[in-house]
Amino acid sequence: EHILAEEEAEEAAFRLLDQVLTQEGNNANVGRVKLALKTLNESFDERTIGYKSFSSFLRASGFARVKTGPNGQSVSRIPNAPTVEEMEKRRRWQRIAVEGRRQEALELLGRVLPVSGPAINAGYVKAKMLEEDPDFEERSIGYTSFHEFLLASGLVVTYDSPGGKW
Repeated sequence: EHILAEEEAEEAAFRLLDQVLTQEGNNANVGRVKLALKTLNESFDERTIGYKSFSSFLRASGFARVKTGPNGQSVSRIPNAPTVEEMEKRRRWQRIAVEGRRQEALELLGRVLPVSGPAINAGYVKAKMLEEDPDFEERSIGYTSFHEFLLASGLVVTYDSPGGKW
């Protein structure tokens, strides 16, 4: 539910961005665009929907381009870019694909983990997964690290020790 709410917030933010770019026109100052977004939605904050910076949020929209010039950063619409609705549909299909790959990764983890026994080094578990599926990559399914993937799986308990993650 939390992920769904975040995705809905992201799509709503992209729709607002589309509205602001229509009002501001091309080569609008990035700060002015952000201020206009916050005026339309005072709770807007790109970090709450997963972006480290406003520029990365703009680029992720799929229809905005950020340029740095003598007067700072400006944002414009990418010529012939897909509409907001088309980008929304693409992102929805990408999320469905990622969810399918995430489920496959969890099944792979279940196959390589022993049912019980002593602690196993996380690096060993990843190596076994890569043996079975050389294309496995936790970042492609939304995790920043293998450790994060393991914790999210609910299949394992991890702990740190001087010898690594177990």
